Amino acid sequence: MTDYVPEFSSRTTVDSYSQPDHVEADEEHTCMSITNRRKRKAEECLDDLVLSQETDQSLAGGSQVSEASVCVIEKLDKLNEFLSLSGISPVKKIQGPLESASARTIQRYKLKARQCLNSVFETICPGEAPFLEAELYPESLKDNTMKTLLEIYTKADTWMFRRQVLSILTEQLNYDGLRKMIPNITQWRYYEAKRHTDKSGAGQPVQPSKQQREKFDARCLEHFIDFITSNQIIKDLPFGDKTLRLSTGEIRNIPNVVRSIAPVSIIKQYNQLCEEDQVKPLGTSTLYKLLDECAASVRKSMEGLDNYITEGGRAFVELEKLVVLLPEDTQALKARLQEAKQYLKTDMKIHVRQTSTVADHCAPYALSTSDPCFRGVCDHEHDSRCDSCSDMADLFDMLLTKVIANTWENRDSVLYTVEKALEDIKEWKKHLVRARNQEEARRNLTDKMKENEALITFDWAMKFLPRKYREGQVDWYAKRGLNWHISVSLMKKGVTFDSITHVHIFENPTSQDADVTSQIMVDVVTDLVKVLPTLNKFHLFSDNAGCYKSSTTLTQLHSGLGNLLDTYNFSEAQNGKGPCDRKASHIKSSIKRYVNEGNDVITAQQMKQAIDQNQQGKYKVKVVNAVTNLDSGANIVKSNIPEITSLHNFKFTEDALVVWKAYNIGEGKRILWTQLKSNSNKELSVVLDWRDVALTRFQEGMLYLELSKRVIDTNGTQSNF
Repeated sequence: MTDYVPEFSSRTTVDSYSQPDHVEADEEHTCMSITNRRKRKAEECLDDLVLSQETDQSLAGGSQVSEASVCVIEKLDKLNEFLSLSGISPVKKIQGPLESASARTIQRYKLKARQCLNSVFETICPGEAPFLEAELYPESLKDNTMKTLLEIYTKADTWMFRRQVLSILTEQLNYDGLRKMIPNITQWRYYEAKRHTDKSGAGQPVQPSKQQREKFDARCLEHFIDFITSNQIIKDLPFGDKTLRLSTGEIRNIPNVVRSIAPVSIIKQYNQLCEEDQVKPLGTSTLYKLLDECAASVRKSMEGLDNYITEGGRAFVELEKLVVLLPEDTQALKARLQEAKQYLKTDMKIHVRQTSTVADHCAPYALSTSDPCFRGVCDHEHDSRCDSCSDMADLFDMLLTKVIANTWENRDSVLYTVEKALEDIKEWKKHLVRARNQEEARRNLTDKMKENEALITFDWAMKFLPRKYREGQVDWYAKRGLNWHISVSLMKKGVTFDSITHVHIFENPTSQDADVTSQIMVDVVTDLVKVLPTLNKFHLFSDNAGCYKSSTTLTQLHSGLGNLLDTYNFSEAQNGKGPCDRKASHIKSSIKRYVNEGNDVITAQQMKQAIDQNQQGKYKVKVVNAVTNLDSGANIVKSNIPEITSLHNFKFTEDALVVWKAYNIGEGKRILWTQLKSNSNKELSVVLDWRDVALTRFQEGMLYLELSKRVIDTNGTQSNF
């Protein structure tokens, strides 16, 4: 519409046709009528204008809707063509808004939209559609993952699996946020899942740990076994062995040993040791079971015992006989004598220490002499008292007083018997202190040993009596034994130790003197240096036999080995030859098996053959002869070390020999090498070297036949050998 319609308002109408107040009432009424008519006319014109505008707009909108519908249909056709190429069913045009559609229709169109999007992602980035979707919609993917985890958590059957799933959720949500998603979650479960993340990782399964039930602590077991295998509990025997089967099926032969203390005393003594060292022991019943499993032989005879122990035991017997003859306190005195004897056999040795406030238990104080070179220095006072030692001393004083006060038929003989018995008991006690102190020498050497050092223990074994597989009475009588010597070398190899055993078998009877012994010792050290060139320091250990503790042996070792030799320590009498006795036990058992297989061991060569065949290279065996070198023309010169029988420890320096009466007690006394002169014309003649193979009788016969055949083929006639 193009007609102009003026804009009217009630204000304009009133202002334009208003009359002064003095106009009469009838004129006012006439004017109001005209005004109302004009107002109605203007409203009609406005209505016509609005209607014409709405009509024009409705026509224009209809044309736009029709154009949009055509465009949507074309797009939908193109989309269906694309979906057809992708192998997806076409999309139908929706009838009405999706919001008001049914749930089934909404779900169908959501699935169709997902298929269309996946097809587009795959078309843009072939093979990488999930990656592209995650980059475009990370939050939606996270929401889907959270929903999946929550569903898995809800359907999980076990708490272990729920904790595993919950550990992933706790990485993204705090406790309050997770509680909104899982209302029944507890605070304990939340933090238990957090601990699972710290220990095993988020979502990682818990690796099941194999738990083994142990009846006792392995360290406590090792501590007890070390105690019952110490020198104060067992003694090694040079004969016999036992078979030990390990849990792996391996079979080992161990030497036979003898326990010198009853099981009850062993456990009592061990408990006292644990109390002093502040170690928690195993249960008493367990200790008894271990003693039953680690069985030892029981010797019923009194042969081959320690001389000091034998004399001390005999002294207690003599005192008990005299106590019976006393007029009073007989039973009480006998009981106290039994307690004193039991104390010396069991507890006395373990009470000895390098530092102790009890005078009888302090080794440096008890073993010191008046000579300043052999006097130990203690940095503590000896103001403590041992009840057992004090009671024993009081008992002996009381016995001596009662014997002196009593009337005897042969007074001098009785007093001599008592004094001799008391002296033997004191010597037994001194022997225990010296033995304990000398064991420190071996212990310190092994603890501080380096890989360039070796500890060698020497001992002459008991003569081996020849044996035959079938032996008559004529052959059994008047046998002459074979001399053989054993040397056991101990070397450090990382954190463990390795050992080599050298065996010297003499083909002919020889004197076991210092000259022959020193040649054997030099031969062993020389072979070790040849096999292990890194060794440059040797420590020797042996018993107090005259062939070892000799001025000749010490001087010849120095002249033959020089700077290779560092120390030579002697064990206390009847104590400390365990390694050699154990090896002798193994060797004798192997020879016995060799004889039982139908062989004879009569000569040194056959003995070497028996050892080599059964020991499989564990021992280095050499057959030798001790010969005198008459061509040397040298005069035999001997020099003696003063009081060498009372000396137990020697250190070899470049210019002097330092000696001690007890290990590590005092500064020691220096003896210059210029004061010690000794030479020898004894040598070892090798019959079969370490690597030489001793032939059996059958091999010797085959070799004889082969040589005979060669001689016949060469000369045409048979020759006699």
